Amino acid sequence: MLSGIPVLNFIPPAITGSDFWVKRCFYFFASSIFVLLASPIYLLIALLIKLDSSGPIFYKQTRIGLYGRQFKVWKFRTMIANADQLQNELENHNETKDAVLLKIKDDPRITRIGGFYVVIA
Repeated sequence: MLSGIPVLNFIPPAITGSDFWVKRCFYFFASSIFVLLASPIYLLIALLIKLDSSGPIFYKQTRIGLYGRQFKVWKFRTMIANADQLQNELENHNETKDAVLLKIKDDPRITRIGGFYVVIA
């Protein structure tokens, strides 16, 4: 009880010893098999991006993760190469009221492949 309110405190069990290594090996092998099976699809996507527009295939961004640690995220590029620089020019077309996110109908920065991804996602 905390100030008359029932409170539950859950501490997840730490996986240690052989359990840790079994789990780690399983995740490593399962993800390796998935990457091998999905690699033809990834190669096709990379080829389509390269044929669709000039610039790199991947978009790299720094994000904040667990405990405030920075990490690099790599993803397939769905916008033109200089989309970050064009954002300031397009701010007056923003359809959201809070101005935190930039949302524009028929955004001119999105490539044809990126537009296809938006439709199926």
